[in-house]
Amino acid sequence: MTRRPIFLILVMAAVAFAFLGGATIGLGMMLRTLNSDIARQIGEGPDLRGVVVTGVEPLSSAARTGIRARDVITHVQGQSVPDVNEFKRLLRTHDLGEGVRLTVRSGGAPRFVFLKGGE
Repeated sequence: MTRRPIFLILVMAAVAFAFLGGATIGLGMMLRTLNSDIARQIGEGPDLRGVVVTGVEPLSSAARTGIRARDVITHVQGQSVPDVNEFKRLLRTHDLGEGVRLTVRSGGAPRFVFLKGGE
């Protein structure tokens, strides 16, 4: 019975996030286009381009690869990601069952993750 309030909180958070300009994708990440204000808040330079991870669903594909809130995804398979729409477009051009390589900045340092969907 305690699951219902938690579920409602998660649903309300997702609705509020979408209303405020964020995006969710089926890999368990909530994303937002990085801008200079957000970059400053997470300790990155104002010229960094990409999408910032604002949330990760537990046990999702994103969580299993080590993607965390405040990470910035800058590239998909070597192609730059200027915004959420381009990120989603680039993902659609790849077979997520086979996986895709993302360049992610965490704590100011770049790293690569291999993200697979449908697991």
